Amino acid sequence: MDYLSIWPFFAGLAILLVIVGTPLFAALDAPAETERVTTLDGLRGYLALAVVFHHGAIYHFYLESGAWQLPPSRFYALVGPMGVALFFMITGYLFWGRLVRGGGVLDWRGLYVGRVFRLGPLYLLAVAIMFVVIFASTGLVLNVSPLELTRQIGSWLILGVIKGPKLNGYENTEQILAGVTWTLRYEWLFYFSLPLLAWALRKGYRHLTLAALLVAVPAAVLLFIPPNRDVYATVLFALGMLAASLQQKGLSVRQPDGLASAAVLGLLGSVLFFDSAYQTMPMLLMGGAFCFIANGCTVFGLLSLRAAHRLGAISYGIYLLQGLALAVFFRPDAVRAYGLSSPLAHWSLVAASLLLLVVGSALAHVLLERPGIALGKTIARRYRVNSPRPQDRTVTKA
Repeated sequence: MDYLSIWPFFAGLAILLVIVGTPLFAALDAPAETERVTTLDGLRGYLALAVVFHHGAIYHFYLESGAWQLPPSRFYALVGPMGVALFFMITGYLFWGRLVRGGGVLDWRGLYVGRVFRLGPLYLLAVAIMFVVIFASTGLVLNVSPLELTRQIGSWLILGVIKGPKLNGYENTEQILAGVTWTLRYEWLFYFSLPLLAWALRKGYRHLTLAALLVAVPAAVLLFIPPNRDVYATVLFALGMLAASLQQKGLSVRQPDGLASAAVLGLLGSVLFFDSAYQTMPMLLMGGAFCFIANGCTVFGLLSLRAAHRLGAISYGIYLLQGLALAVFFRPDAVRAYGLSSPLAHWSLVAASLLLLVVGSALAHVLLERPGIALGKTIARRYRVNSPRPQDRTVTKA
């Protein structure tokens, strides 16, 4: 086995599914909700773990050279971006589906209050721990002016809406959280775009046409320009939107699960033949796989496992806290030396950090995320008092 062997990925995933499937993690089980897409709930955990293994491969070379860059392995270089891509599609699918079903009308206060209390508490916890690590590393010495430090801290506290800068001159600020916070900016941009999309629906524009155009135009642009985050993020959200619109129109044909599962694995496996997941063809391939999953494909039962749903429940924590877990195990000099001594040592430490990450994410979910979500719902309900409900308004559906 070498540092880029794919077997740690599959072995680690299998072992983790067994552990999380035990009664020790029963607190993560939630009552079934009729409106949820259970296959997407199962998918989230796998996507978050794919990003963790992607960064686990990066970490070896990061410790060797200090450079945070893609590993020289097509599998590990692509599996993380594929996870992020499908996360974006899930967001596009869920929120566009709500808009389409409501004819372009939503409880906007409830939406934004809910998003703040869903994403905010765990994000602020992660950033607070990052602050502690940085100030401990810089010896509590100010390397920038107090005004500049205040500005830097403020930038990090805006829930990922803007990119956080280097803090107190610490060069590896972003790497403490494994650089994952960049995706939150695009999540927020998508949420902020929803009122404009809702306006278009209320004006009578056809939702399927809108979603198709939002896929086709930027995807075509990407054929002629270098990869651009703004453009490919638009395509990925729009692919999720397109899946929701096709479903609303009854144009998503359900296949036998075995056939659909084989198609999903074939489509996702085909992405591994490309240099980047963020190109037009790979994104379309992932979009096709996503359509099958959104319509109930279980990928040979993997998305229906109890352990998968539990991992899905804590997927935000797994995604957001992974850099901290890796740093805990690899930061001490002796442990770092051990990790660099052999591939087995490296992946053993990644596995240990992953187990810590899952336990920490489970605790954070029960103690912080769930109360935060409940508080957000309570506040949103109070704001709705004496205000017209979306279903009470007359709208023209697309």
